[in-house]
Amino acid sequence: MRLKGITMIIRSLMGGGAERVMSTMANYWVAMGISVTIITSVSPETDAYPVDPRVRRVWLKPNLSLAQLLGFPWRISSLRKAIVEEGNDLVVSFMDRTNIPVIVATRSIGVKVVIAERIDPHTQNYGLLKKALMRMCYPCADAVTVLTSNVKKEWADKFLASHKVHVIHNPVLPLDIGGDEKPEWLPDKFICCMGRLHPQKGFDLLLKVMPEVFTRWPEYSLVILGEGENRKDLELQAEILGIADKVFMPGFIKNPHSIIQHASLFVFPSRFEGFPNALVESMAIGLPVVSFDCPSGPGFMIEPGKNGQLVPLEDTEALLKNILFMLDNPDKAAQMGAEAKKICKKCNPDFVMGMWTNLLEAVLEGKQNFVQDKSPFIKACQDFSK
Repeated sequence: MRLKGITMIIRSLMGGGAERVMSTMANYWVAMGISVTIITSVSPETDAYPVDPRVRRVWLKPNLSLAQLLGFPWRISSLRKAIVEEGNDLVVSFMDRTNIPVIVATRSIGVKVVIAERIDPHTQNYGLLKKALMRMCYPCADAVTVLTSNVKKEWADKFLASHKVHVIHNPVLPLDIGGDEKPEWLPDKFICCMGRLHPQKGFDLLLKVMPEVFTRWPEYSLVILGEGENRKDLELQAEILGIADKVFMPGFIKNPHSIIQHASLFVFPSRFEGFPNALVESMAIGLPVVSFDCPSGPGFMIEPGKNGQLVPLEDTEALLKNILFMLDNPDKAAQMGAEAKKICKKCNPDFVMGMWTNLLEAVLEGKQNFVQDKSPFIKACQDFSK
C-alpha cells in the first residue's frame, strides 16, 4: 500500500537532533508527492530547520490540563481532534513526551501509529508514573523505531514484542559546508564540539582538561557550538579555570558545518546519547574525532585507532591523553579523518528513508513481521552493530 499522507508530531522544531531528523523526513516525503503535516505545541516561528513549504504546519497551542502537569505538551482531546482533522491514515510521533499522548489520542479513531524513541532508555530516569504509562501505551503502537540494536534489545526484553521494534539510524544529508571563508570571530586553530548546552553533553568534562591542552598547545582555542540552559554554568567554569578567553560559545548556528570544517579536531564528550548526529556529521566532513564511549552511538560508529578514538565514559585523563595524541600526531589524525569520511555510506539518506518508507507501508498493510533485511539499508545497520 503506497503512502498517501502522514501526520508527524513532535513538541517543536527548535534546535535538536530529533527535530532536525523530523524536518528532514518531512521534506523527503513531501518531495515524493506524499502529503505531510507536522503538528507541534510550539510556534513554527521558532523552527530552527528549513521545512518545505508543501509541508503543512499545525501549531496546536498547549492548554492547561492534566497532560501538561504530567509533562506532556497537549490536552489529549485537542490532539485527537487535530489528528482527525488532518485525515491521514498514519501518524509518526517522536520522543516519549509526545509518544504517550499520541497513543492515547489515537485509540479507536482508525489510524496507524509509529513512535520513535530517540535515546537509550538505560540513561533515562523516567520515574514510576512515566514508566507505567510507557508500559501501558507503547505496546499499543503499530511499530516502534529505535536508533541502535542494543536499544532494540532493551525495549524487546522488557515489554515490547520484538517484531514491533525496528532499528533505523538517522540520515546524514549532504553537508552544507559553504565557502572557505572563516568568520572574523573564529580562531585560526581550534578544537570544536557541538550540542545543546546541557549536562548530558558533558562539556563540563571537556572544559576540565582544556587548561592542560592549552598549556601544551597555546595557539589553540575551543569552540562550543550550541545553546541551552547550561550556558552560564559553563561560562563560569571557564572563568574559574582561567580559560575564558580561549573558549568561544557563539550559540546556535544554522549552518554549523561551515564552522566545523575549519577545526583541527572534533571532541564529543557526551554522557549519553541516542544517535549522535553531531559526531556523525563531523566524521562525514573528514575531521579526526575523539569521543567518550557513551551509551549509545559512538561505539557503533568509531573503530578506535582507525577512524577516531573512543575514550572510557567520563574518564577525563584518557580524554586529555587522546586529545593531545591527535594534536601531537597530525598525520595520524588526518588518516583517521579520511577514514571517518566513509561513514557517509552508512548513513545515506536514500537508504535510511527507504527503510522508513518500507516500514510505514508494511504497517499500513497490517504486516506483523516486517523483515528489515529486505532493505539495502540493513547492510549499514549491520555494519554499525559490529
